[in-house]
Amino acid sequence: MKCNECGGSRFKQVAHEQRYVVEGIVFRVKMRASACRKCEATTVDAAELGAGEMTVAVWLAEHAVISGESFRFLRKALLFRANALAELLGVASESVSRWENAKRGVDRSAWTLLASMVLDRAAGQKTTMERLEAFKNATPVLADVRLEVS
Repeated sequence: MKCNECGGSRFKQVAHEQRYVVEGIVFRVKMRASACRKCEATTVDAAELGAGEMTVAVWLAEHAVISGESFRFLRKALLFRANALAELLGVASESVSRWENAKRGVDRSAWTLLASMVLDRAAGQKTTMERLEAFKNATPVLADVRLEVS
């Protein structure tokens, strides 16, 4: 690995504070980074940045900061493209765009599903996403279904 600034090849591990602003809330997330020993230029690994974004997304989900800006942040933290999320939620991609750009209020149910996906990912699960995928691909049951209360 070479430094992008000076071409140096010796690095040291340092603490880095990444700043995110969502809905006027300032988040300062401490993470690991590498600093060039020659010029002190700091580089944060993409995985570390992703973990930092997920940490902010979890906070937003847990505190129900429902807005277009937070919806976009949650979507990006999950690495969803807007049209892929729209398809998963069963809405038009224009709806996602309108929510994120504050042209229309965010649908509460859609925000809640997205927040659930963030919390699932943070817990190492895919439950909400798997259910949405199953609903998207569901076929009608054309049979006699008998159930019993246990």
